[in-house]
Amino acid sequence: MNLLNTSINSLVLKKNSTSDPEEFIRFFDNAVKNDLCNYYAAPILEGVAMHLAYRFCNYIPPENWNPKHPLPEKSKLVCFILSVIENHDFLWENINIIALALKSCAPLVKSSKEISSLFSYYLQLASHRDPEIYKPDIINTDIEFISQNSVRGNIAEGAVLLAVNLLKNNIKFPKLLSAVLLRFATDSHLGVRISILKHLTAYARFDPDKAWSLFHAACPFPDPLLWPFGENFLQDQYNKNFKNVKYHLDQARHQSVAINYKTWGISFGLSYLSGSICAKELSQALLILNHCNTCYEVFNILNIHIKEEDNLLKCVNGLVEILDSARFSKKILDQVKYIFQYLDTDYIDMTTMIAYKFISSFRGCRDSYDLSWFYNWLNRNSEKAPIASAQLCEQLISKIKASPAQCQIWQGKKYSQTLINIINKTKSRHQE
Repeated sequence: MNLLNTSINSLVLKKNSTSDPEEFIRFFDNAVKNDLCNYYAAPILEGVAMHLAYRFCNYIPPENWNPKHPLPEKSKLVCFILSVIENHDFLWENINIIALALKSCAPLVKSSKEISSLFSYYLQLASHRDPEIYKPDIINTDIEFISQNSVRGNIAEGAVLLAVNLLKNNIKFPKLLSAVLLRFATDSHLGVRISILKHLTAYARFDPDKAWSLFHAACPFPDPLLWPFGENFLQDQYNKNFKNVKYHLDQARHQSVAINYKTWGISFGLSYLSGSICAKELSQALLILNHCNTCYEVFNILNIHIKEEDNLLKCVNGLVEILDSARFSKKILDQVKYIFQYLDTDYIDMTTMIAYKFISSFRGCRDSYDLSWFYNWLNRNSEKAPIASAQLCEQLISKIKASPAQCQIWQGKKYSQTLINIINKTKSRHQE
């Protein structure tokens, strides 16, 4: 295949180089010799860089990306990138391609020579003018685009990927790498800061203290634009640093930042099951966010795992604890209903404990609901635990009589007689 005799344009060449970099690397020198640098040589470099970015930098490839197999040796591609950047000045006219190429090498360099060479370029570009001054009206999608398509955005991401690579392989940092990371974490443009925030979860696996210092530098207060990119790090750290994460969540809620309540609920539930936080801390977390979606996900997690014998008691204790902090909705009430249906009368002590807490904590909900399942359970339970059931009924009657509002919440007009019947049945049995 003779590229020089074809009319293939640079975009097609870049696409093909992305799919089959080894095949097209050989044509790079030909393009340079024939003075077709910008037409062919630069797109080949960009294609090779994108190939590595798709494989190692969490870039999402297009649906039609079909790399040739066997995949090329990554060390060979890194060597090519560093070599051509060092030896061909014309490539620096395409500074964004250079930045992308340098970032794509970050997770892969191993030798001291490669690390030193790569980091020297990072230092060189750390103060590049792109991106320009931050505009306050920028939106989330804009800063994510800037993160991946600006010089400083790519170099910042390259720096943190390099740091993770070195930590993972127990290789000493270049002297100024920590300072460069801090410089990018405090960059004047938010699009550059998120390049750091996106990789703090991976960084924290090896050096959590440093990851936290970078998080605090990049996001000293809950910024609506930065929060979605730092939230994953906080969720990952929740079970390891409860107090610190709780503080940031509280701050975010008070400043009306768009919190991913559903994901936090899953994180809370799994953290409790793993033993990273206790039932009281789980309840505190729900009170901090005070959102029905978070509460629902926690109930859902516990209901899923309540079927596991090893987790049964833990799930019940967690459910009892969080009923006080639950924001009841029809969906959450259905979760409580499921608990009673699953445990039913086979676990009398557990269901009785949950029932006491449910009676004291349920304050109704906006959606229409039916409590027939609860009263039916009380009736069934009275056959096996008559005294406990009668005491629950007396507590409910007391609530219903306390006020018209409580009567409405507990649907007293419909079910008061059921409670009285259970109490009378228990008394007659006791007299016998």
